[in-house]
Amino acid sequence: GQPLHFAQLDVARQFEMAALLRERAVELVVHFSGNAYVGESMVRPEDYFQNITVSTVALLRAMGSAGVSKLIFSSSCATFGSPTQFPITEQTPQRPTNPYGAAKLQAEQAIIAYVKARKREGVAFSAALLRYFNVVGADPRGRIGPHLRHEANKLYPRIVDAAYDVVLGLRPELRVMGSSYPTKDGSAARDYIHVTDLVDAHVKLMAALRGNSLLYYN
Repeated sequence: GQPLHFAQLDVARQFEMAALLRERAVELVVHFSGNAYVGESMVRPEDYFQNITVSTVALLRAMGSAGVSKLIFSSSCATFGSPTQFPITEQTPQRPTNPYGAAKLQAEQAIIAYVKARKREGVAFSAALLRYFNVVGADPRGRIGPHLRHEANKLYPRIVDAAYDVVLGLRPELRVMGSSYPTKDGSAARDYIHVTDLVDAHVKLMAALRGNSLLYYN
């Protein structure tokens, strides 16, 4: 029932983040921040390791300093790379094939090590790692839409955004990449999760974190 408080801040700025967590009396952090384009990560890998791995380590330190003991981390199915067996489960080996997936996996490893270290000290800290696949959709009540307009999305668009761009005249045509996949027409087949379902999963996880629990969900 409380109004949303917005603060524009680089997550990697550890001490400023710790001060914000204390000021707002934060009890749980949901960590979404970071770059999220596989193609871009191949061109600018340093941005991905900085904005995903380094920022996550800084956030863990800030949380420790501020006494915040619960974390939900937005990871990615990209940590699995190109698995040969399906479906991809929580037990599937993580072998990323691009800097984006590697940065997410390193962030996961930092969180796991941090949880275990706090447990050895007898200090409560719990975390959940959510390895998303392809998130699409918009708020059913129309409060916010799915069309991403930032620069990286122009070069590495999601199929939904590319289709919107064509309709709006911002893109001359819709191109479907790939013609040799083992599918009916040779194009890639992808699984999607609706953003509303994802939000519901986060809300449920908030109540599940306790003690030194470490949860994984694909």
